[in-house]
Amino acid sequence: MATSRILEEAGLAQIPCNDPLTRVSLTAVRWLLDRAVDLTGDPYFGLYAANFLHVPNFHALGYALIASSSVRELCERLARHFRLLTATTRARFVERDGAAWLEFPQVSEPPHLSEDIVGLFLTNLIRELSDGKVGPLEVELHRPAPPDDGRRHRAAFRCRVWFGAEYSRFKFDLHAIDQPLSGGSRELAEHNEKIVVGYLARLDRNDITARVRALLLEELSSGTVTKEEVAKRLFMSPRTLQIKLSKSNTTFQHVINETRRALACGYIQNSTLSITEIAYLLGFSDTSNFSRAFRRWTGQSPRAYADALREAPNGAPPSVVLSAPT
Repeated sequence: MATSRILEEAGLAQIPCNDPLTRVSLTAVRWLLDRAVDLTGDPYFGLYAANFLHVPNFHALGYALIASSSVRELCERLARHFRLLTATTRARFVERDGAAWLEFPQVSEPPHLSEDIVGLFLTNLIRELSDGKVGPLEVELHRPAPPDDGRRHRAAFRCRVWFGAEYSRFKFDLHAIDQPLSGGSRELAEHNEKIVVGYLARLDRNDITARVRALLLEELSSGTVTKEEVAKRLFMSPRTLQIKLSKSNTTFQHVINETRRALACGYIQNSTLSITEIAYLLGFSDTSNFSRAFRRWTGQSPRAYADALREAPNGAPPSVVLSAPT
């Protein structure tokens, strides 16, 4: 059957462009995937289609993912910006019961095959970037069990696969995810992440956190980033900005701390910049203020963090947890 006819039946005039701001309706996606199964007679079409999903299909986010320094960083970056890819599902990365979980809670019911396609693509990507050293220990999919009760899924994911879960999630070894990835590049990751943040700010003008973060990434090194200045750039009063951030369960200070913390750890881990240079790039007036802030975020001084990096097995980054919004 001609591609043009299939697209017409799905209500699409042409093959959608690879613009991250272009959206195809969930109805059309569901119809296309169901039609693919009908035409091929293959209920496992999603596992096959995963081979044709590539990093550029994820736009700048894809390039940021492959430039991540560890699987942990890749998963955290994916969770932060997954909304660029779809509005039907969210992503989060959590540590629970001695394991790391990449989870995809649903906003609305996604097509079953999309779980196979995206889930297997991400699994293969992580294995490829880690030279085969890291993969999920088990996978839980929201979709119902296929006709063969999961045999082909287990072969594709190379681990135990469960079906009928509340939402899809992937379990990883807590220690393996911190092994450094050979292709990690802090500069490339940050460059592409800035592009992603810009897309998100344009995609949803109501996402105040993304808009604030985008401005911070542009202006931190100027040393003059304040709530008043950011509010002015967003054409609102500081009080209105704070109210909007509060509705998103965060504060201006938390967003700026989170942004500075992520950049600081990355600079220390993947660059030859001095502590003084890093402090300047993050907008601190002097090194002592930066050191106090870094200790508040991580429990260590910048130099102690750098020493821990050099002494850690395989150069794995120390675990860092940012405090709750204040």
